Amino acid sequence: VDYSKGYLVKEIKPDVYIITDGAYQSMFVTTGQGVILFDAPPSFAQHIKQAVAEVTKEPIQKLIYSHAHVDHIAGAEFLKDIPNLEIISEKGVADFLKEMNDPRRPVPTKAFVNETEIKFGTVEIQLKKTEYHSNEGDLFIYLPKKKVLMAIDSLAPGYVPFMNFDLTTNMHEYLKMFDELLAYDFDVLVTG
Repeated sequence: VDYSKGYLVKEIKPDVYIITDGAYQSMFVTTGQGVILFDAPPSFAQHIKQAVAEVTKEPIQKLIYSHAHVDHIAGAEFLKDIPNLEIISEKGVADFLKEMNDPRRPVPTKAFVNETEIKFGTVEIQLKKTEYHSNEGDLFIYLPKKKVLMAIDSLAPGYVPFMNFDLTTNMHEYLKMFDELLAYDFDVLVTG
């Protein structure tokens, strides 16, 4: 991470990138029709548009929330000025955010129940609700053609696997989550 910039953007697979400040991660994919962004951590959110612009001229079209926790999506406030930004989440997360009325976490413009597929440009994304960490649910975000799986707050560097298991609300589901992850065909796992 270039600390004078405040972030690092790195291609992890063709057209798939992570942004990190050394602690938190976000991911985005270019599609030929626009960028799909996954999460907007507030710790580096003011740099997300710049990080995306470093690697593509495609505009950010969609933002997908992995779960409702502030430390992963409250940077969405820095993206509010993007015209027609579609924000997507699972329905439980959307309902929770509507109730919270937090301007840092805009309410999703599109919600789905349990699982969905998104086909946009050259990219196919599978979103599946799981319940290993947050009360409202967590997403497995899978790009099958790229063999990339994103499961935020599943593992954290320096924690084995989490010091005091962080905010994990369901230990049974958390332990089961590892077998669920391994059922996917992936080369890259982004754990947040």
